[in-house]
Amino acid sequence: MSMTIARAAVLWVLAMIGTVMAEDLPPPPDGHLADFAAVLSDAEKTRLDIDLQALQSRTGASMMVVTLPDLASMPHAGSIRAFGRDLFNAWGVGAGDRNNGLMLLIAVSERETALVLGAAYGQGYDVTAQDILNRQVNPALASGQYASAIGVALPAIEERIIAHRDARAGTAGRTDKAADPKGNTIKYALGGMGAIVLLGIIMRRRRARIGDPRPTGGHDTQRRRDSDDDRQARRAAKDRPRDDAGPRGGGRSDGGGASGRF
Repeated sequence: MSMTIARAAVLWVLAMIGTVMAEDLPPPPDGHLADFAAVLSDAEKTRLDIDLQALQSRTGASMMVVTLPDLASMPHAGSIRAFGRDLFNAWGVGAGDRNNGLMLLIAVSERETALVLGAAYGQGYDVTAQDILNRQVNPALASGQYASAIGVALPAIEERIIAHRDARAGTAGRTDKAADPKGNTIKYALGGMGAIVLLGIIMRRRRARIGDPRPTGGHDTQRRRDSDDDRQARRAAKDRPRDDAGPRGGGRSDGGGASGRF
């Protein structure tokens, strides 16, 4: 009993600490971009926010960009990567059921950057994130080109991290049943044939009972084709990312990603 109470007390303390930390962090923006360091013009902020929204619409992965005047003034800030993880989790970047969000963080005074990845990205993407910072983001920042640095990062992140991870998940993320395509194909084929035969018998009996003179030729085939097309369109619309979806949906990060200096 005492151990249960002690564990409950520890969990309560940790929850309270997390709440206090979240309250001390900067508030999230309405969109995908938080230029706390005021290094971007209004036109640049508008364009980049549109680009970030388009990225989410294409891929379903939310990305936020944050600029800070300095890291030292931020509450409980250790390394920029640790702070980025805390900010990522406090804001809940990305969808909570996918954890595929990303955050690019720029600390102007310290001249440091971090690319924080959601928990869905494996450790292998830390190397890719580091390469994107080193080769594309930080060189542009070193020249004071903040908007260009962010702009050049987006296609690289989309191609090398988001799309690459989605492609791998499409094959490696299968269940055990999906890993046996031959056996499942036979099962599904037999089941589908049985269902078709049973449906045909039921329809013939029904038409004979009500005297339906409708033929079973090309018109029925066209209707079935149209029905299949409608179902595919509805399924695609359901799976397509919402254009009006915001970047914050309860996503989490376990600290994966990279950091560097410019």
